[in-house]
Amino acid sequence: MRTTLTCAALLLALGSGPALAQSGEITIWSWNIAASSLKSTVEGFNKKYPDIKVTVQDLGNQPTYDKSIAGCAAGGVGLPDIVTIENGEAENYWSQFS
Repeated sequence: MRTTLTCAALLLALGSGPALAQSGEITIWSWNIAASSLKSTVEGFNKKYPDIKVTVQDLGNQPTYDKSIAGCAAGGVGLPDIVTIENGEAENYWSQFS
């Protein structure tokens, strides 16, 4: 299930670009366990999309949250393509940025 969700997130990021770009880069900020799970799916993703470079940055839990909140507050400046957060932190995002 986690692999399916991870691949879905990567495909969703691809879909956000013009005409489903088949090349480019995807940067992901993540933390600990989530980053490990994401990193384990990159090889399979690259078999299907060899011209897309995926970079998973394990920033740790609190730094991921802090940097992404700062980026949201700055109107998206400096944010990666994908940010993973713990379920409990998602509510903070919704209340501040929805």
